[in-house]
Amino acid sequence: MRGTMQRLRQEGLLLVVGGASGLRGRDAVAPVQRDRTLEIYAMAGAIEGARALSIRSTFTPCAG
Repeated sequence: MRGTMQRLRQEGLLLVVGGASGLRGRDAVAPVQRDRTLEIYAMAGAIEGARALSIRSTFTPCAG
């Protein structure tokens, strides 16, 4: 999880807000442009599709 959060910060998709006066900041989703949003949804769809195919290949039909 930490690695994912760090990567999102590096990509500029996650920002640290607050944290004034020595307090710890909180993570917030950065505003994104429409084209970036479409890119993110396309990547998420591709990942979910690949995951579904890999899960499907592990199942064997039941003899019913």
